[in-house]
Amino acid sequence: FKKKGIPIAINQFQFSLLSTKPEHSGLIDTCQELGITPVAYSPLALGALVVTPDSAIKSPRQVESLPRRFLFSAVRPGATDLLMVINDIAQQRRKTPAQVCLNWTISKQCLPIVGARTPERVLENLGACGWRLDCNEVDALDLAAASVRKKAAQNI
Repeated sequence: FKKKGIPIAINQFQFSLLSTKPEHSGLIDTCQELGITPVAYSPLALGALVVTPDSAIKSPRQVESLPRRFLFSAVRPGATDLLMVINDIAQQRRKTPAQVCLNWTISKQCLPIVGARTPERVLENLGACGWRLDCNEVDALDLAAASVRKKAAQNI
């Protein structure tokens, strides 16, 4: 790109509360220093951060893809404290867990890429915009994320 005079405009990487390596490695800071927009894919950790105990998914066997099955069987059980913090903030803010996770991603100066299979999910995702987690909420999420023993596999 440099030889052609084409600047790099975005850098897409996996980033969520279960996959924080881009922040801790300095990748996000480097992007910002170079004027590159950081774009986070899988900000909901393939749904592992937002599935509630009363949801339709009752066991990892019901999760169709291998990456999701791994997250639900190997990572999610060790993320109980993180899931509680996400849900507590969601209740206090009258937001959904997905909106809290997406807003956390935005608070880290990253543009989240989210999938939405239904119009309702699109509207829910849009509910992450127009407000900001305060620094205490971001700190609580960061602390809870740091306490997760087993992180999601990192694809950067």
